[in-house]
Amino acid sequence: MSVPFMKYGRVGTCRGAPPMETTNLRPLVEHVSDSIDALEDALSPLLASTLSEISSKLPLLDKAKLHVLTTYAIESVLFCP
Repeated sequence: MSVPFMKYGRVGTCRGAPPMETTNLRPLVEHVSDSIDALEDALSPLLASTLSEISSKLPLLDKAKLHVLTTYAIESVLFCP
């Protein structure tokens, strides 16, 4: 079985993938929306001020961890397929 998909502006096929039922998309979209809202709530303290303001209040090791994890998060977002 093959299912059509879009990649780079062309329609191709994905062999072995189960067909997606469009009737069950609404709960999935609502779940994604709820997850994004929860993520925004969790990140609001970090987004309210600059990274230097946040890191200035931390001990040296925690400051290093924050900068490494921030860099990793940015890289993950940029190179996410």
